[in-house]
Amino acid sequence: MDLRYNELTELPEEIGNLKNLTKLNLFDNKLTELPKEIENLKNLIELNISLIELSLLPKEIWLSKNLTKFVLKSNKLTELPKEIENLTNLTELDLF
Repeated sequence: MDLRYNELTELPEEIGNLKNLTKLNLFDNKLTELPKEIENLKNLIELNISLIELSLLPKEIWLSKNLTKFVLKSNKLTELPKEIENLTNLTELDLF
């Protein structure tokens, strides 16, 4: 699902109903948080949350066991929690 450049300020919690979603691109939106229902996206393998207004990542992100590509460029994050080690299938982490 490609939602880049939409000036979204929030994602509806119904995003969690898209259980077969494998790619989610939220690049360049105005999101300040992600709904906890993101944990329901068990088949998600690629997540791009670059150039949005996140200062904290929801703990539910770290439950995405199938995630292989995680792009976090240009956010307001100051650190990554140690739970990142839970993403055991991660092969690409882009922070810059």
